Order: sequence, then C-alpha cells, then structure tokens
Amino acid sequence: MQQKSAVSKPPSPRVATIPKPLLAASVLTAALAVGSALLYGLATGPSLERQRAEEIDRENGEVCAALGITSAAGRSTCAEGLSRVRRLHAERLSCDSIL
Repeated sequence: MQQKSAVSKPPSPRVATIPKPLLAASVLTAALAVGSALLYGLATGPSLERQRAEEIDRENGEVCAALGITSAAGRSTCAEGLSRVRRLHAERLSCDSIL
C-alpha cells in the first residue's frame, strides 16, 4: 500500500477580476471625459484664434503708428511687412529647435 505524500500542492493563483458593473462604469466615465475634452477643444479653438488675430491686429496698429504710418494703404503695407517678420522669426525658431 502506497502512502500519500504529506506535501500538498500550493493552490493555483487566482486572477483578480473586475466586476462587470464597475468595468462598465469606468469605461463610460473615460468615454465621457474624452468626449468632454474634445467638445471643449472644438468650442474654444475658434475663440482663441480670434483673440490671437485681434492681438496681432492691435500690435500691428501700435507698431505702424509708432513708425508714423497712419493711412489705410500704408497701414496695410506695414501689417504685411510685420506678418513677414513674424513668419521669418517663427522659421528661425523652428530651425533652431531642430539643431
């Protein structure tokens, strides 16, 4: 007659499971958070662009006036020049960041 070994096998590890209602609530919350962030970005984007355009227009007016340019045609030419300066400056900054 054979005797059984006194050493028993350790219990197999159990994988923790998340209850389905908790998992569903977590997924729903994440979806709502992403949706809210997306809607907020879509709503504020045009407003921020408009604010920036107004700021640039105000800066253009100040610089052109400081240079003594007051006519509408002169101000338009001045604003185009300032736009070019801003663009070239942005290009230089992007080139510097690559290096």
